[in-house]
Amino acid sequence: MTRVEDWSDACANIYTSQNLTLGLVDQHGRPLSAITNATWGITYSACISECGSGQIVQAIKFTIFASSFTNWLLPWLALTSQLPYQASGTGSNVMSGVIAVGSPALITYSLALTILNRCWIRRIFSKLKRASQGVSELAPHIKERVDAAGEFLQDAQQAPIRVSQENDWLSSLIALPGNQTFWVAIRKDLRNTRRGFSAALLAQVLWASLAYLLTVISAAIGSFGDKAVALQIASGSIWIWMIPVILGWIIVGCQGRDGAINSALNDDSDKTYRALPSVNQSGEIVVMDKQRGLTSPCGLNLHDFEHPSWLGFAINGDEGREGPIYNYSRVFTWFQCASQIHGAFKEMLLNLSKSSSDRRKVNGSPWRKAGSNNLHDDEPFVGTSLQVSKYCGLNHVINPYPRWSEIPAEAWHNIIYASLIAIFVQWGTTGPAILIAYLTPSVGLGCRSGSYLFYGSAATLSWILLVLSSLLSHAAMVRSQAILIGAQEGTDTEATHSTEGEAIPLRDVESRTLGGVSGVYRPSSASSFLGALAICTLFIGKVVACLNAVWIVVTSTMEYLGTFEICWCATNALSMGTRGWTDIFQNPTPSSSYWIGGLLFSSLVCLASMLFFWFASAESRKD
Repeated sequence: MTRVEDWSDACANIYTSQNLTLGLVDQHGRPLSAITNATWGITYSACISECGSGQIVQAIKFTIFASSFTNWLLPWLALTSQLPYQASGTGSNVMSGVIAVGSPALITYSLALTILNRCWIRRIFSKLKRASQGVSELAPHIKERVDAAGEFLQDAQQAPIRVSQENDWLSSLIALPGNQTFWVAIRKDLRNTRRGFSAALLAQVLWASLAYLLTVISAAIGSFGDKAVALQIASGSIWIWMIPVILGWIIVGCQGRDGAINSALNDDSDKTYRALPSVNQSGEIVVMDKQRGLTSPCGLNLHDFEHPSWLGFAINGDEGREGPIYNYSRVFTWFQCASQIHGAFKEMLLNLSKSSSDRRKVNGSPWRKAGSNNLHDDEPFVGTSLQVSKYCGLNHVINPYPRWSEIPAEAWHNIIYASLIAIFVQWGTTGPAILIAYLTPSVGLGCRSGSYLFYGSAATLSWILLVLSSLLSHAAMVRSQAILIGAQEGTDTEATHSTEGEAIPLRDVESRTLGGVSGVYRPSSASSFLGALAICTLFIGKVVACLNAVWIVVTSTMEYLGTFEICWCATNALSMGTRGWTDIFQNPTPSSSYWIGGLLFSSLVCLASMLFFWFASAESRKD
């Protein structure tokens, strides 16, 4: 085995020096009997016989590798540091970064879904703000509170959020004037922790963009017609999706650190007011307490029950993971939270908008004067907890996981639109790389174009699996939620409850639990099956994404090392099999049209996606 500097030239020298005729073909792959001006290359079997790895191999030239790696790949790898992480812990941050590289479709889907959800919030809360202006004399604090609530919901997508009417907390937060400071503080805190443009971000984006642009221009001018340059352009353009995605997350304004949303909810949570069921011994009907109407847990409120899991893995999956990339898994619980808060404000404004003869205070007495921010018993917005709840239309239990029939149509619309955007960005950047590599002589699906096709397919598969996992997870949690409610009410007969290894029907749970034995939740077989599918699809989707990230980095590195300079890759045996051939005698000049077309198309995809992210985000911030 001999190491050579140029595998193609070395193979041609073997044929010419030994006057070999085995497997000679013309430019159309038709066999020839001798080396003439019409001879272009050799067949796959001839290549294996005379120029295989047992005879010659491409030597690794460090200077060429270092130059190619630095110009084409390193800027993109450095740019991954600007991907949105903000997960809880180093391990979670590393995992979110690897998943993003392995599945650009997923992180683009989460980004598009986040922006579309923000636009929906702006639309419905803009109507509330207009309605609040009409009652500003009666309730001067409402407009600012509506604005703060809408802004909170827009920013609260990257963490699990729950609304709770337990002890009538949510209605108290919305109606009682004394909670104005709480809403204003949340808005201020989230604005202060919002991620924005930084010098490091600008420098890295410009570095990656200019490095790619200048390298392409230099290659086109200095090495025009060199198919090696075309293949390097293809390997570089596979990463260009990062520019619109990173800028998109900055534009949308995600939180700059993990725990920011939870901190905002709890910083002044002990200075909030709650309505009591009746006047207490001190003559108060409103007391200061630690708020529990807006929290950032995940899963179900199970009390003495065990959280739904399968083989030790939580069935709610990524819904409980903090971080922008996991926004895809919180769409239904977030819509539930947003819908309940919006509905409560809407009901309160409807009560305030009634005619003067029909308008009532929270306690049901006739409305006589505009409200103030003082907490007195005769204040229009103060009443018992039941009265406050009815005034906001929240005299019901709020479940964290909405049933399928309760999910707004806008949620499904946003899912569909976000899916289309994810596919557009994924294949709008991967497709040109495949096209350039495919059309570079020898034309066909080979190692390079095949590796890019595999990358795009695996990235899409991972995204599909993870989205499917979120749907299965929600189905399992809805079912578990229903079983849990039935268990707590003592009416469910589908699930079982076990204590000390003994399985008993849920109808007997109440009496056993009251006897001092703590209960353990056991799901039904249908819930277990859905949970198992959710966990399996989640696990497979993440494994595919992680392996895919390793795949694209390794194959890009192999391109610069010259690893693809072998017979199997040179003859496009991946698609052609033994019918493939490689051009070692003639070096056809590649057409520049597909270079320009591929680069132009991927650039237009990036520009179009950035414009969408910009204008849609700007729309969500309008007053």
